[in-house]
Amino acid sequence: QDEVYFVVSGRASITVGMETTQVGRGSVVYVPAGVAHKFHHITEDLRVMVVFSPPEG
Repeated sequence: QDEVYFVVSGRASITVGMETTQVGRGSVVYVPAGVAHKFHHITEDLRVMVVFSPPEG
């Protein structure tokens, strides 16, 4: 399933596939179905809302 993460509070890095980016409050991250991903280097308490959806097609 595709995943969309909305960062409610906190700061961290997220790696999606081979790309790493910094996220913080208000950030939105899209993760396509089947792509490896992880949050790391969490510097503040991280709270996220996640939406799961079947991939298009």
